[in-house]
Amino acid sequence: MTGGTHQDVLNVIIADKQALYDSYMSFLQTEGFS
Repeated sequence: MTGGTHQDVLNVIIADKQALYDSYMSFLQTEGFS
């Protein structure tokens, strides 16, 4: 299982960016910029 933990970290980073992006888009819609 070499590199398994690295993949886990990568997945967390990707999921984190996706959540951040979703929050950002929701903010824009709420502020009426969309």
